[in-house]
Amino acid sequence: NALTKIKQLDVTARSSSFAYNTGSGDIREIGRELGVGTVLEGSVRKSGNRVRITAQLVKASNGYHLWSRTFDEELRDVFAIQDEIATNIAESLLESLTPKQQESIRSRPTADVEAYEYYLKGRQFFNRFRRKDIEFARQMFHQAIQADELYAPAWAGYADCYSFLVMYADPRTEYRDMATEASQRALELGPEEVDRALREAHPRKP
Repeated sequence: NALTKIKQLDVTARSSSFAYNTGSGDIREIGRELGVGTVLEGSVRKSGNRVRITAQLVKASNGYHLWSRTFDEELRDVFAIQDEIATNIAESLLESLTPKQQESIRSRPTADVEAYEYYLKGRQFFNRFRRKDIEFARQMFHQAIQADELYAPAWAGYADCYSFLVMYADPRTEYRDMATEASQRALELGPEEVDRALREAHPRKP
């Protein structure tokens, strides 16, 4: 998400890259199928209030690592870890970053780890595109909003759930109204974050 804010980088949409989230397959073949020069892979493990994140940037043409690191920190530091990973990756690809690019990577719509965790769970359920999973996603986004009512992406996810239900499952008026209300709230709070979320839903050419 942070890397999409740097115009010099073309980042494949989440919907495309997550098709390979099982961790198996030849990086060179995956790179060819996605049409990208580099692939970011890694894992996240959580235990209590601690989190271990491993990340590596791999050159798709030969499978060699450009950068890799393991972070073992308290969960409250997850945003700082995220910023450091994004900065390292961007610098590996562009050699240097302008102050504006560094600031865009560091910016984030919430400082509440609980809200962020609920949001990620919501996106995970939503991307399965099944009625019962959309219902779970809606609950997760609602929890994220309860934790941080100014969290624009959570409002956007909430709107996505109601929009999905209206279009594919239950076109009741109250769902349509909720989709509109949540969308407007998301745009009021963070138009740039909403725009980024829309770009993620559609693959970009490398």
